Amino acid sequence: MNYFRKRLLLRACASYRSTSEYVCWQDAKSVLMIYDSDSTELNRDMRVAIDRIEAEGKKVSECIYVDSKKAQTSSIADRVVVDRQGISFLGRPSSIAVSQLVDEGDFDILINLSENELMTYTALSVKAKLKCGRQSDNGVLDFQIEGDYTQLQLLDEIIRYLKMIKK
Repeated sequence: MNYFRKRLLLRACASYRSTSEYVCWQDAKSVLMIYDSDSTELNRDMRVAIDRIEAEGKKVSECIYVDSKKAQTSSIADRVVVDRQGISFLGRPSSIAVSQLVDEGDFDILINLSENELMTYTALSVKAKLKCGRQSDNGVLDFQIEGDYTQLQLLDEIIRYLKMIKK
């Protein structure tokens, strides 16, 4: 990420004010997962994890970052795909699907597993009662997990802790 984009992201994060409220895992009905796609764009392991969450009665929406000029996978109702072509000059996701997610989405829990800083804009903009993810100093996430985890390991840790904490 170039210096100019990094400064803009830091400024956006600094002006962000959380309106979070804790939502225990058992009470959550809707979850937004932000994650990085694998190189094949099949994301089999993540699909298995999402199926497990849906089996618990939760509606899962996905926002996936694909590190290529043009993603092979297309955006559908509950899956938004962001590729390099969908990133504006200022470094913000700018596709219509992301705009709809931001405008229409209202989630109980947002889980940001992405290691791509550009996806922080999505986490910033989407309405969610509780925002979770990897430890960061940007001030966007309400619940953070420290450690060197893969996306799946991080997801498992977040869910494990959310299940432990009762409201």
